[in-house]
Amino acid sequence: MPHPPASEPASSGPEAALDSRRLHLFVVSAREQSFAVAAQELNLSPSAISHSMKALEQDLGCTLFRRIGPRVELTAAGQRLLPLAEGLLRQMQRLRQEVVALEAATRQLRVAVPAMVCSGLLPVVLPDFQDCFPSVQLQVLTGIEAATALAAGELDLILTQPAEVPAEMVQRELYRESLGFYVAPFHLLRQPGQTGRTALAKHLLLVTDEDSRRRVLGGWPGGEPPGRIWLLPGLHSVRELARVGQGVAVLPEWTQGPAQDGLVRLPVDDFPLERACVACWPRERPLPWAAEVLLSLIEMAAAERRSPG
Repeated sequence: MPHPPASEPASSGPEAALDSRRLHLFVVSAREQSFAVAAQELNLSPSAISHSMKALEQDLGCTLFRRIGPRVELTAAGQRLLPLAEGLLRQMQRLRQEVVALEAATRQLRVAVPAMVCSGLLPVVLPDFQDCFPSVQLQVLTGIEAATALAAGELDLILTQPAEVPAEMVQRELYRESLGFYVAPFHLLRQPGQTGRTALAKHLLLVTDEDSRRRVLGGWPGGEPPGRIWLLPGLHSVRELARVGQGVAVLPEWTQGPAQDGLVRLPVDDFPLERACVACWPRERPLPWAAEVLLSLIEMAAAERRSPG
């Protein structure tokens, strides 16, 4: 099939590339409802504004303004475009600011992270984050008064539980996960009739973080199980003690360790455990671009571990 002549005009319509300058002129003209006032504000001639708007209308294949004497008002198409254009321009401005900040000097991203994320997802996403932002120093903090530090500007971001998010903060859920009870195949709880919360309470429970411990405690009336709960440093310690029959491991269901270690999940249907992880930051401080990427990496890693196939 022969190619069209090189002299053919470029295609117009929604698929044509949009000019960010024209979008800016559109937003100002829509706000002022006058090409003349917009031109004065932007130090341009009214004819330059008018020509730019006609070119934008040609690019989009629709009419954006209705001329009424010296004034202009938006058509239905213009009203639909306005919030989209404003959002796009804000994102472009933010992108420019982030690129300038990253190129100007090494920065820090200060994040308060709970142990359940530190021991699970964070090691998985850190290599990809470092590839994206080699000049950003990620400072991960635990065991601090995170909400106070965030309000004081000493943190950029908190990962926490939904119930712990201050009301004045922006909140974004990253993932949810269920916890299960795992034992060695020869454990006493594998015998017939040894099921449910009552049987479980007679045995040592092994948890990897303080959040898991609190949730297990909350499963009994008064928060006091008859047995003991040990808080151990990391998944490996919990799995190893459970593997040799020394306790019941309380682990996220997504972990592949229980199957590899030969652990068996107990059917404790009367003791469901679920938790969520959310990110929060002050409404008055936009989330840094590097933080946006970090949260996206965590969300993707959480989705992948729920669907290992």
